[in-house]
Amino acid sequence: EYVDMVKAGIIDPVKVIRTALVDAA
Repeated sequence: EYVDMVKAGIIDPVKVIRTALVDAA
């Protein structure tokens, strides 16, 4: 899953940031 996040970050960094914010919340 972590690798998928990295791959998604390369494709869409905004998605990763948003996911991180939601996870933190």
